[in-house]
Amino acid sequence: LAAAGDLYGLSLHSRPVLEWSLAAHSRAIASSPAAELHINRGVLYLALRRFEEARKDFDAAIHLRPGDGQALLRKAALLFALGDVGAVAPLLNQALSAGVTTPDALFLRANLLLAQGDPEEALREADKAIKLAPEDPGLLYLLGLIHLARGDPDKAMNQAKQTIESLRTFYPAFELRAASKVEIQDFLGAGQDVNDAIRLRPDYAPAFVTRARIRHHDGNKTSAELDLDRAAELDSKLASPWIWRGEFLRLQVFTKSRDLLRRSFTEGTPADRRVPLLRQAQAVFAKAGSIDPNSADARAMQVVCEIDLGQAQAAEKLEEIIRKFPKYPFGFEIRGGLHYRAARYEPAIQDWTRAAELQPARRSYYKEQIDDAKRKLE
Repeated sequence: LAAAGDLYGLSLHSRPVLEWSLAAHSRAIASSPAAELHINRGVLYLALRRFEEARKDFDAAIHLRPGDGQALLRKAALLFALGDVGAVAPLLNQALSAGVTTPDALFLRANLLLAQGDPEEALREADKAIKLAPEDPGLLYLLGLIHLARGDPDKAMNQAKQTIESLRTFYPAFELRAASKVEIQDFLGAGQDVNDAIRLRPDYAPAFVTRARIRHHDGNKTSAELDLDRAAELDSKLASPWIWRGEFLRLQVFTKSRDLLRRSFTEGTPADRRVPLLRQAQAVFAKAGSIDPNSADARAMQVVCEIDLGQAQAAEKLEEIIRKFPKYPFGFEIRGGLHYRAARYEPAIQDWTRAAELQPARRSYYKEQIDDAKRKLE
């Protein structure tokens, strides 16, 4: 088993086991400090999401063994977990230059590409890693995350299934399968999977976010909000609880949160409540963006709110997102929608074509919009 599962806090072990191992490493370091011990203890701290202690251990390892590839790789992983995406690549490149060719290095590079909004290139890197460790659950899980980001929940579910078959206690895979089932509207099956994830790891924040989505769909909106509160409490550096809180606010206004064209007003929400709800959602997405400045979704949804509120800065902010995340399909989808609404059908077709290139699994969705714009040109 490669260390990929542990590298980013996706520990395969329970908290008591991690803390017992942590204490044992601390005693060993007190007796005889060594770079390898600091690296191992740093990984334990990372799994426990005790980031500052992890940073100190990785820095100590680098001090004891300057240029050590494994120490550099682990520190890069820490920076990734902290959301400092811009600082990851230089450390990762140093680790690769030092001769690190493990699946973990490829795993981190794939995660970095995914975070930068390039799931297609992330898939190519993950495929390289899986050839080196074909049964590693962390890598199988990553492939599932990538397929979900590519808009292919069926492949994501298959990867989650393989991960669970490889290791029944790998709780993130149950959450991944639940999130994939939500995408295909299998909320009953999703509920069973997310409850398994929480049973296996009661402090796993993403599982509470996914359960909130299920409960919101089922009409249990109070419980959904409580789940988002719990997720934010468990992991203050996670943007997704705030993104979905914003989505829930938008769904009080529109039947579809992200579609600028094929939506209607939600029944039961008074007209005079729509603007306040959109402003509240805008503030929540801004909060998500402050937690994770590299979240394209947080920034894009804030811009969508600004578009709906008729705020003049929305168009320029959208261009900034496209410049910062040139392989983020939703940015092109939004701009295509703006072109369409302004009867600029040719640039709308160009943007939706680009979105389809970036997210091939949703090509049929974009084709419908492109065909509609072409009919307008006839």
